[in-house]
Amino acid sequence: MENREQLCEQALIRILDSLYPDGDQQLSSFIVRMPGRAGTNFGLVASIFVRERQYIEALIFLRRNGARHLRDISISSLWSIVTSFVTEHYYYISNGHLMLDSGVSLAQHTTPEGIAALSEALLRSSLFSPINGVTLYPLVTVKVENGFQSRHFAFIESNGLAASLESFGTRHSSLIPTQFPPFAHFQHPGEPTGSWLCISSPDSLIARKLACATLGALALTPIRRERYLQTGRLVHGGYCTVANGAASYTAGTAPMTPRISSDIILKQADHAWLEILSTLFDREEHAQRSHVRALEYFHRAWFDESRERFPTLCMALDSLVGAQTGHTKAAVDFVVSMLGEPVDQDRLRMLLKLRGAVVHGAAPDVYESQFYDAYYAQYLEDPICDLELVVARCLRQEIFQGKLQTHPDPHAEIIKRAQESGRLPRNMRGRSIIADE
Repeated sequence: MENREQLCEQALIRILDSLYPDGDQQLSSFIVRMPGRAGTNFGLVASIFVRERQYIEALIFLRRNGARHLRDISISSLWSIVTSFVTEHYYYISNGHLMLDSGVSLAQHTTPEGIAALSEALLRSSLFSPINGVTLYPLVTVKVENGFQSRHFAFIESNGLAASLESFGTRHSSLIPTQFPPFAHFQHPGEPTGSWLCISSPDSLIARKLACATLGALALTPIRRERYLQTGRLVHGGYCTVANGAASYTAGTAPMTPRISSDIILKQADHAWLEILSTLFDREEHAQRSHVRALEYFHRAWFDESRERFPTLCMALDSLVGAQTGHTKAAVDFVVSMLGEPVDQDRLRMLLKLRGAVVHGAAPDVYESQFYDAYYAQYLEDPICDLELVVARCLRQEIFQGKLQTHPDPHAEIIKRAQESGRLPRNMRGRSIIADE
């Protein structure tokens, strides 16, 4: 089996073999600099041309044999990262020469000493030896009463942010943890921020993936009615990255949680399922990666209106089931095994036939399916609401082994008084396929 150094050199040769000093498709035009000396250049402007098919094949080789996180980012993102690496280290390829022979690949131009220097630089880079930074997401609709810290992520109230960064092995000298962005030297009006989600990751794209999965799990804590009850409250987005003492931020991105009416409060009782989630991020088996993907889908569905939510929830369920054939039967069997209470299997089959019609294109819109009308007529309940309950229960049971319990209804006392006065029915469950937990 080839070691990392050999794979690194192979990847480098494949990349350089696809690049030329002339051609039809320009990859980049740039000023040649001495590697490691950003302020020193030779006044040379170089251009690199690419043979696209060869370059993509080289990127795929690198994606399969380089750092683990590369398999979770797109080829186009990797294209940009590798191009930056080549231009940054071009001096080792050209050896300071302005003109290179036309029609000859950069691999053939590079001396053995240059190949050795490039291989060493590539092996040290994030493409083979990533160093994690910490990405910070401000949370407006989440209140952290008991902070949680793992090696992958943390939920922290503002006064614990500095300590959390220390736990991840980084710090920042001008931290203002009660605002976004949380740095004194940025000329940006701060948005009040009481809680933070911190993600340790070698790449901002991977950080967002882990953040979505983490917040997808968090979305399981409110009861269904509260989860999808959104208001006009102000919720800001954005994110910051801290690495090696340096910081950057991006403002104006979509918030990571929707405008739910009641805050989610994280307490000590939530730490059990948070530990399970952190362990899930440690594992690379197909089933565990499918679980992470299911949580990402559930997070995406959190923002959607009900019609758009239905197909996304179907994808979350399919990620859990993992069937290659006989999807509807496999989904029925899986759901029955997960629910933990008797369920009308004919009703469940009709619900999952509706899922099949939407996912496989027979009904491009859930409202257009014949099963939607039939379900409503027979069970007097919206199948979208039933799917919301079923998928949430399956996620809790399959991924968290029942340790993720829903938080109490924040309006329980108001509802109780309304029931006692006859303004609300005694049975708030209605006709749903299973009870909300």
